[in-house]
This record gives sequence, C-alpha cells and structure tokens, in this order.
Amino acid sequence: MDIFVDVRGQELMQLKWLVNTAGFGLDLMHLLHVSSFNPALQAEIMEHFKTVASGISPRVLHVISDIDMTFWVGNFGAGGPKFPTGPIPGALPLQQALGGNLTFLSARPGMLASQTRRDLFDAGVFDAALLVGDLGTTLSATFRKDAHSAMGEKKVQSFCTYAALHPEAFFVFIGDTGEGDVELAESFAKHENFIALLHDVVEPSGVLPKTQIPERRAMQDKGIIVFDTYIAAALCLHRKGILDAVGFRAAAQGCHDEFISIGPNKFSNETVYLERRTELLNDLHKADEALREAGLQPVARKVAEDDVPFWRM
Repeated sequence: MDIFVDVRGQELMQLKWLVNTAGFGLDLMHLLHVSSFNPALQAEIMEHFKTVASGISPRVLHVISDIDMTFWVGNFGAGGPKFPTGPIPGALPLQQALGGNLTFLSARPGMLASQTRRDLFDAGVFDAALLVGDLGTTLSATFRKDAHSAMGEKKVQSFCTYAALHPEAFFVFIGDTGEGDVELAESFAKHENFIALLHDVVEPSGVLPKTQIPERRAMQDKGIIVFDTYIAAALCLHRKGILDAVGFRAAAQGCHDEFISIGPNKFSNETVYLERRTELLNDLHKADEALREAGLQPVARKVAEDDVPFWRM
C-alpha cells in the first residue's frame, strides 16, 4: 500500500486507474475501504490523494454510468419497453466520444459482478471500473414500497466513497429516471465538478416518456438534464464545453447508426417504434443545426420521416 504515497502527478492518476480496473474486490475502493489494514496508512493515502489533486489541471474526466435502462435493456431496471433487449442506441458511442475514465455504477449485487463484466465486454466495453450494490440492499428493496429510494441510497453511498478517492476528478454522471439515479443526481447536481444527465424511461405501454416537460424543466433548474436520445445528451455536453464538435458528431452519428441497426420489427410494437423514431429525428435536427454552426457536416442519415416499418412491407 505504500506505493500510493510514493507516486505523484499523472503517474498517480494512472496507478489509481489501473487498480480500479483490476476487477471486483481488487479495485481501489475495496483496497482502501473494505480490506483490513492500518487506519493511519489509509488516512495518509487519502490526504496524499488530496494534495496531489490540487496540482492536477485540468481535472481528470470520469464518466459514471448506470447500466440497466441507461446503457442497455435487460432483466433489471424499471420502465416500459422503450427499446428491445440489448444496448441502448448511442450509449457506447457517447462514452467513447467522451473518453476519460469510465466507471459503471450499478445496484446489481456483487455476486453478479463477473457476469456483468462479461455482459459489458460483449457490448464492446473493455476498459472500465465497476461499482456494484449488495445483496442485502437488493433483497430489502424487494419488500420496500420505496424500492427505488433504497437503490438510490446505496448508489449515493458508493459514489461518495468513490468520489473521495478521486478529488482530482470532474464527473459526468449518466443514469436514468427509473431506478434511484434521480436521488444521486439531486444529491450532487450543484457541485462544480459534477454534471448529471438522465435517460428517460417510459410508461408501461412503452410509448409515453415518464418525465413530462414541466418536470423536466424543474429538474433542469436543479442542474439535471433529462434526455430521450443519446444525441440530445451529446448535444448538452457539447454546449457545456465538455464534448468538442468532432466528438459530438461522432456520438450523434453512432446513436443514429445503432438505432437503424436494430430494425423496426424488433420493437414491441409499431407505435413504440414510431415514437422512438420521432424522438431520434427531432434530436437529429437539433444536432445538425449545431454541427453546421461548428462548421461540420450534418449526421449522415438513413432514417427518414417517411420510412416504412418492416411490418408494413
């Protein structure tokens, strides 16, 4: 453990990230907060992290992403059938465009960590840290009326511990409106080194978004952005200067390309597909306008207003 106090500057940043991606039980949080060792050394290491962070400029970008209903649709998470099972269009392209250190923060219990990593690997994520929940929280949430709050409380605790290990970081948090991420976003939205974006889930029908315009405006006043497509999320980050124009175009193009790769017939029904296509087209128009302002070509698109769904052919 002495190695952490012997390293400074960018070398310490690289060392911490290598440890973070070593695997569940071997990451920095477990080494400093779960494993049993000298408390005095723990305090010394944490103080060293703060001292080194004061000399790091600009801040190190950390992307913190939820998994279920944020990165993909699977057996976990809340909300109606917005997309078919699998990666949500645009999530991975945006993460790739942002770069930085990617950490997945999930309510899934630690016993599923290995399977979660395999799922992420299959989805194209090869270098990311993973913070998971615990079985006790998962089971208790099953019997609590405020199950989402229970998940949110655990995520807030995990993020607080994680953030303390990285005082040099600027955090981009990407979650969703269906499973406790709102609590985390509200807890940290006013911090100068934190921005929160929430992918909106849908009602049980799969058609209508959960968060209507008045509520979105209220959340935006708190510093929280609710988005329907990852094109809108990328545009927000571009306008805030976090994502440059080239990265913004790559994220928008990736979202478009992943959407059309799904195929209309994969959605739960025609109405759901048409609603998702409308959301995509609306955000594509806004993206193209911003790209022209930046002197870049609009997104090359294959989806159009007059597309004929597969089941009508």
